Amino acid sequence: MWGQVAAEKSFAQVFLERLGVLFYIVKPFDPDTPVSSGEEAESPDFIQQAIPFFILLCLVEGIVGAVWRGKSVYRWNDLVCSYGLGLLQTVVSFFVKLIQVPLYVWIYENIRLVSFDRGDEQTKSVGEIWGLWLWTIFLVDFLYYWFHRCSHEFQGMWAAHSVHHSGETLNLSTALRQGAYQPVLGVPFALVCALLGIPPSMYCIHGSLNTLVQFWIHTELVWRLPFGLEYVLNSASHHRLHHHYPGNCNYGGFLIVFDRVFGTFVAELKQEDDYGLAEQMTTLNPVLVNVRQFEKFRRRVKGRFFARRARHPWLYFSLGDLFKPLPPPLRTLPLRVGGKSSMGGAGSWTQKRVSTQQKVLVKGGRRRRR
Repeated sequence: MWGQVAAEKSFAQVFLERLGVLFYIVKPFDPDTPVSSGEEAESPDFIQQAIPFFILLCLVEGIVGAVWRGKSVYRWNDLVCSYGLGLLQTVVSFFVKLIQVPLYVWIYENIRLVSFDRGDEQTKSVGEIWGLWLWTIFLVDFLYYWFHRCSHEFQGMWAAHSVHHSGETLNLSTALRQGAYQPVLGVPFALVCALLGIPPSMYCIHGSLNTLVQFWIHTELVWRLPFGLEYVLNSASHHRLHHHYPGNCNYGGFLIVFDRVFGTFVAELKQEDDYGLAEQMTTLNPVLVNVRQFEKFRRRVKGRFFARRARHPWLYFSLGDLFKPLPPPLRTLPLRVGGKSSMGGAGSWTQKRVSTQQKVLVKGGRRRRR
């Protein structure tokens, strides 16, 4: 469908539409309805379409950062590592989907608890499309919030997710720096969508969009969003705190509302260049980065998957926190304290933190990463 529509538009229109996908700017549509009679329905591969923008926007960020800060926001070996980790996860994800997709379809067709199909008609009304679209946005991000939060709370999931936090710089390429085993851990959360009536094609679309919208929030060059959007949407400002020492906050993907009502939201007051793990990696080999995080997991907690790491109150819920004012920010440029090594390790900035800082116990579950 999208391929045919794109062929009828100018390059500029297609460029802007595909760029908008990175910001969840997509007109709601029913992927199960053919664009015209006699054709089969088609779901766009948003992630494949976004690959050129990953490269282009990293290039733009590098140029803007060099001009604005007078120093590159990238280190080439770290950039290559991030792209390598993203490629490695893509390969693993391909094989995971060979199991996940049939299982999702079976659950949706046989035991789903909610149905949005009328059964007698194939074409949904505009209202039905919008309703299903918004419900899917909400549900996918709600489940992503819990998947992401659990990835920080439990040691077994952190072993996979900590790969994403292993970079000592925060830039757009960090969004591609993903653990190879994370797709396996995300399967149970995805299947909940099937149980709650999200059609497979609709889940594929919003699963991709929820992933893509998190690309642009991995940067130091964007400050707070205007018009109060920071109260609803996840942003670069919110996500910097997630990567900032000690982290363990702001778990949302597209939305920040779940962090606010479940007590895991922390506002950024000023930008500080303090990223990475407490025990930083000493390699930039994508395979070894994944393997060594699991070696740490086995060594420290003897392979106990559900051994607790960060702790948040499970029963906390406050709608009033949705309207709690954000504190005024102190606008600062990121500072680099000392020098960062090219690959972490003994010369790493994260390993040169003073011992008193490493031993701080932070309330509300924001404990240091391991």
